[in-house]
Amino acid sequence: MSEWLHACSFDEMTPATARRLDLVGTDGVSYRVALVRIGDDFYAVGDRCSHADVSLSEGTVYDDECQLECIKHGSLFSLTTGAALTFPATRPVPVFDVKREGDAIMVCVPGQIVGPDGLKRSSGDAPSATSSAAQDSPQDALPQASSELVGSEQVGSQQVVSQQGSVGPVR
Repeated sequence: MSEWLHACSFDEMTPATARRLDLVGTDGVSYRVALVRIGDDFYAVGDRCSHADVSLSEGTVYDDECQLECIKHGSLFSLTTGAALTFPATRPVPVFDVKREGDAIMVCVPGQIVGPDGLKRSSGDAPSATSSAAQDSPQDALPQASSELVGSEQVGSQQVVSQQGSVGPVR
């Protein structure tokens, strides 16, 4: 089951910045998240470049394009869909829902489930024993959502639904 975790207070981050968060759910699963502020909007994506094991929160935030650039090889990622927009990355990064409760910025992380094979994984992982989530340590567990239509728009291999039921920032 998913849960909302406190990420920071609204004023802790200035616009056009990113910060790495290591969030731990009540089930003990850790999530490496890059929290990004653009204007008064916040976005959260997995903090690991899908091309190399590099923290995306150390990269450049492009606020006009709503993108985050990997500092190592320059791959750009959409903050709304997680899509890899430029090479060398070709796979998306996970996207997490974000909401504001008063001054608190909250990030939604999926809960851990036990598959029919007995392996623990995040709530969007495929039940294959060879999935990357099954092979990674719990600290590296990130949600792997399947393709899904959101409204009338295909968003690739990520399931991206905001509180309002559409892709976009939480204000």
